[in-house]
Amino acid sequence: MGVSVESGCVLSVRIDRLMAGDVFYIYRCRGCTGGETDCFERPTLSWSFLAQLVLYDMHMENPGTSYFKTKDILARFETYWDYLRPGIAMSLTHLFCDFMP
Repeated sequence: MGVSVESGCVLSVRIDRLMAGDVFYIYRCRGCTGGETDCFERPTLSWSFLAQLVLYDMHMENPGTSYFKTKDILARFETYWDYLRPGIAMSLTHLFCDFMP
């Protein structure tokens, strides 16, 4: 589904870098493909999968850490919201209630 992409190519999503372990997207860069616009598409992923992706990214950034505080996990979701859930407005309901069964 996904391929290795330079973070600098990703213009359609405002992020500093791609998340570690994330290959679940389709991306077409206008500069690399000669198209008129960038295209970043993410299939709908479950919350449990998104949580695993966020935790894996945090672990790869801090390999010596054995746990992360909830506030840090939620902050990562907030920072990467447009990347994780493109086209969906962020709300407190998404950050808290959707995690609860």
